[in-house]
Amino acid sequence: LGHSDKRHFGTNVDTLSGHCFSCGHIIKSTFFVDGTESIQDIVWKARYNGLQRGMTYAESNTEVPTSVHLPPVEYLLKEEWRGVSGELLEKLGAFYCSTGRYRGRYIFPIIMNDIVYGYDARIVDDTATATNAKWLRNKGCPVQDIVYPYPESTKHIVIAEGVMDAVSYINMGVTAIANFGVNPPSQKRIEELLRLGVTKITIAFDNDEAGISGMVKVLPYYKEWFEVVAHPMVNFINMSEYKDANEFLVGMKQKESLDVGWDNDEL
Repeated sequence: LGHSDKRHFGTNVDTLSGHCFSCGHIIKSTFFVDGTESIQDIVWKARYNGLQRGMTYAESNTEVPTSVHLPPVEYLLKEEWRGVSGELLEKLGAFYCSTGRYRGRYIFPIIMNDIVYGYDARIVDDTATATNAKWLRNKGCPVQDIVYPYPESTKHIVIAEGVMDAVSYINMGVTAIANFGVNPPSQKRIEELLRLGVTKITIAFDNDEAGISGMVKVLPYYKEWFEVVAHPMVNFINMSEYKDANEFLVGMKQKESLDVGWDNDEL
C-alpha cells in the first residue's frame, strides 16, 4: 500500500474486498486472486497483520484499545478439531500459532461489532501443566463487556462458562456465547444483549463445583434484566458422564451420534 500517513487498510471477509483509508481506494476480490491462496485466507491475513501493528477496525471509536497485538498466524483452522467443524472454526477466524509465548496454540480472536479486543489461546492437546495453562488471554481484554461469539439477533441465548463450550454449543445448533469464566457480566454486556433482542437466557456452566458456584454468582446480574434458567451443562443435555459441552461434543462424535434431543426454540 505504501502510504506514509499510516492509516490502516480495512478488509471485509463477507464481501471479500478491501478499503484503503489513506487514498479511499476499494479493492475488489478479483485483485486478490493469485491462484495459491483462497480469497478468505488473504483477507484474514491482511486483517491479522494489521492488528499485529496495533491497528483497530473502528478508527472513530476512542474506547477501543489500540494495543491489541495478535500472535503470528501460521495457518487458519479449516479442519475439524475437538468435534467443532472446520467451517465454524474458519468463520470464527481461529488460527494456529507456532512461535513465541503462544507456540503450539490455537488462537480465537475475540471480536465484537467488527472490533478485535483480544484473543483466547488454547493448547492444541490437553497436556496443561502448572506452568503451561490450557488457556491464555492477552492482558487487558475487557471480556466481561463482550458478547462472543457474536450472534445474530435472538430472543434466547445460552451462556457457557468458556469459549470452547460456547463454540461447541453453536456447533450443535444452539445460539451461545461465552461468559469467560465465572465472574459477573458488566453493564456493557447486558446492554449489548438487550440490543440484540435477548429476553431469555440459559446459564449452563460446567458440571463441577466451580461451574455450579459460578452460576449462583452470576445469576442475579442476568436475572435483573432477563428471564433466566440456570443449571449445570449436564442437566441441559442430560448426559451425566460429561463435565462440559465440548467433552459432550467430542464424546458424541466418537459415538457417531449428535442426537441431543433439544429444540433450540424450547430450551
